[in-house]
Amino acid sequence: GNIVFNIGYNKVDPIYQRNRTWARSINGSGNSGFFPDGHYQGTNPDGSPYDLIGNGHGGFSTAPAAFDTTQIPNLYSGFTRKTFNTSAHYELNPNSDAFPVELVGQVMYTDRSSFGLANPDPQVGVANTPTGVAGGTNENIAGLPGPLTPDSPGGNSASFPFRSTVIGNRTFITDVQTYRTVVGLQGKLFQKFDWEIKLNHGQSDGAAHTNNLVDQPNLATFTGDINNLTVADQTLLRDNTTDVLKTTQDEYSTQISGPVFTLPAGDLTFAVGGDIRREFLTDTPDFANATGRTDQGGTPTRGQYNLKEGFVEFNVPVLKDQFMAKELSFDGAARYSHYSNFGNATTWKGTLNWAPVGDIRIRSTLSVSFRAPTIQELFLANTTTFNGVNDPCDTNPSSNSLLTTSSGAKQATVRANCIAALNAVGINPATFEPSLTGSQQIAGVSGGNPNLTPEKTHDFTIGGVLTPSFVPNLQMTLDYWRIKLSNQIIQIPDAQTALNLCYASTGLSDPSCATLGPRTPVPISNQPTAGGISTQSLTSLNSGTISTDCIDFGLDYSFPLSDVGLPNAGKL
Repeated sequence: GNIVFNIGYNKVDPIYQRNRTWARSINGSGNSGFFPDGHYQGTNPDGSPYDLIGNGHGGFSTAPAAFDTTQIPNLYSGFTRKTFNTSAHYELNPNSDAFPVELVGQVMYTDRSSFGLANPDPQVGVANTPTGVAGGTNENIAGLPGPLTPDSPGGNSASFPFRSTVIGNRTFITDVQTYRTVVGLQGKLFQKFDWEIKLNHGQSDGAAHTNNLVDQPNLATFTGDINNLTVADQTLLRDNTTDVLKTTQDEYSTQISGPVFTLPAGDLTFAVGGDIRREFLTDTPDFANATGRTDQGGTPTRGQYNLKEGFVEFNVPVLKDQFMAKELSFDGAARYSHYSNFGNATTWKGTLNWAPVGDIRIRSTLSVSFRAPTIQELFLANTTTFNGVNDPCDTNPSSNSLLTTSSGAKQATVRANCIAALNAVGINPATFEPSLTGSQQIAGVSGGNPNLTPEKTHDFTIGGVLTPSFVPNLQMTLDYWRIKLSNQIIQIPDAQTALNLCYASTGLSDPSCATLGPRTPVPISNQPTAGGISTQSLTSLNSGTISTDCIDFGLDYSFPLSDVGLPNAGKL
């Protein structure tokens, strides 16, 4: 017997956005609609708007001091990975010729930890403007017909977009331990047939730790000074969360292969086998995420499915060294599968290989196959992601929005859609600017979809290989292939694509519009300005087809380097 093993350690430091000059313009600008010391926007009792910037000490001014989003985040996450792998073989009866049996085993283990860093959590406070504090001069609040007091008769109502540097930068630490064990028997029967029986168990345990999120219910009722948080305030407003994901797979497989009998052109060989597999997933978001205390979201999910399948494969040598048949053979394979959640499926493949002469070979394959959705695509819990976009309705020319960059009939369609969508929530379409630069974030909801069904494909290829004997070492290939895929599993288009497709369609009729949540009449946590898109659904679904074909040409030629004046050289 023998055993072989290896261990590995790999550490990569993160690369931060501030470390690369070109990265300071990612997503359009280094400026944010959220401000480190608060950005006070609202409506005076007389209906006039006001827009003030906090100075960090309770005072206000009209000079922008936007948060620079390019200093903190990492472009490339840092990670540490530790691995251990081993494989062992032991001959149980080495002296047997008719029925030698070997015990085999494998263990593979990986421990990976990754680290990510992001700007402080962007939020919108609720009418919690501090009043009567040092630094609040008449000049700071000039033009306001009443005091900056929250929800008071005759006062000014205010929203409050901010990124609290006191609560801290968001950190994302993901720890994943994955292992796979295999144990089984394999051997040879009557010195002809190879066989094996194996048991396979794999498991992955992951924990995603996110620190310094803002507690939404406590923020909604917070009445203190957001610019001067006490230790107690920080404890009240800060959430650190841990989401846990576990997946397991158990598989029992067996197969046997070898020659059945001898034909004039060679041995007819076969392989037959089957397996039983069970996959299970449980996704448990942190209690704060699952109950809406953070803007991350999450719904606990669990799911499983079982699979039973069998297969048969064979190779039939039909002719050999005959007239117009230097070689003629046929390969065939078929597989029957029963999924507990999808039902039955049969897939097959047939390949013809014909060499009329030694210089020419023609080959063709016809097959039907499918891909079942993965356990993650089916049952992963819904989580919230934030995707940077340019609002298609932004009127600021520097935003490069769809409205400002399109022309003609397309621009007219975009403008009509924007007017309808913004008017519906009481926002003036002519002056709508979602941020200083137009760049903003949409809260996307992504996760599994237990209603997914398998993808199906029909494939056809035909081609030839030319190896002319009069030009040694030359090989030319020409192949045509065609693939038709139906019931495709896709994720909803990214937020920017969905927005542009939706607002460029007549009457907001494009299917991508259904993935977008309504515009918000007031600022919310991910939208510093009223009128922004609230959410987008990013879950997977079965939609669309792919039909593609192509002709591939290949040329391969080798020759000794000595032919070009390099003595004692080998082949190129």
